[in-house]
Amino acid sequence: MSQYNKTVRMLFGVIAFLLFSKVSIMLGTTGWKDVCFLIGCYLFLYFFIFSLIDSAVGKISSFHQEYNKENIKKPFLKNFIG
Repeated sequence: MSQYNKTVRMLFGVIAFLLFSKVSIMLGTTGWKDVCFLIGCYLFLYFFIFSLIDSAVGKISSFHQEYNKENIKKPFLKNFIG
């Protein structure tokens, strides 16, 4: 997934949370107030938090792949002894 796509998903999560929070405030003291707020929280978690985790995992895995490629080229005994 591209970085642009992850950013758009994160932005959508924030906007959806704010929208459903606003709707839950407008509903007042009905039972739908809690439902709208919980839907907003779910969308925030799904789009913002999971996209943030996905981008962090992608950066970590690419770092380890690049670092391991550099170390595979080096002879073992040369690094072990000296």
